Amino acid sequence: MEPFQSGAPLSGARAAPRPAPAAPRPKKQGELSDPYRLALGLLDPSPGAMQLKTPVDWDARLRASDCVPERELMAARADLRLGDYRQAAHCLVPLVDHPEAGFHARRLLLRCAAALADGQLLRQAAVPLIEHYVEQGLLERAAVIYVRARRVDCSFRPGRPDCHRPLASVLAFLGRDREALALAADFHKWYPNHPDLGPLYMLAANVLRRHGQSGRALKIVRYLLARRDRGGELRNRLLRLRESLVLDLEDRAPGVPGR
Repeated sequence: MEPFQSGAPLSGARAAPRPAPAAPRPKKQGELSDPYRLALGLLDPSPGAMQLKTPVDWDARLRASDCVPERELMAARADLRLGDYRQAAHCLVPLVDHPEAGFHARRLLLRCAAALADGQLLRQAAVPLIEHYVEQGLLERAAVIYVRARRVDCSFRPGRPDCHRPLASVLAFLGRDREALALAADFHKWYPNHPDLGPLYMLAANVLRRHGQSGRALKIVRYLLARRDRGGELRNRLLRLRESLVLDLEDRAPGVPGR
């Protein structure tokens, strides 16, 4: 009778020991490790042991004229390991718009820009990455890049106007309220007549209310209601939010017990 079936005792003979894992194959001099092969598309990322898609003569590929992006990516990774961020950026900048290597080049260039505090490199790397992640619905990754970019450049603009609203929403969801408020304020400065200004400012008002600043939130709501281009469902939501904020302020008035 098999263990764990009806009537079989839970204790008994020990199971046979598992075989020891095979020792890793020693790497040849100059051979890439698995993460590098995977990043360059040379490994099959399916679950289990990663295997080469096809046998590769690596030296021949490096000598081939059509493998310049791979060679530059490897050189940049080597420079990053040595801490030479400027030289790594020199290898990566020409690859930013490459159809295949561009994505990996931008991710590496973002590390260089953060280390060098270089605003121009930051815009070249971070803006396309944020736009890509927003389009793919990977908003948390976009938010992480935006937060890192603002540490380098407080005036960083995260790409197209349609990226700001979802980015601010996920920042507020993740508790990065300071960055969400800054993004809403910058959006008003960059795109004062954009249709997303109303929802962004309403998000900012809710963030302020959550931090007990209902007075500042009420000023934002009154500003939005005063704009004649705010109508429909957004105006109804603003009116309900204004009523809630007024009640918050009345509850905190002297001599009035709180709810």
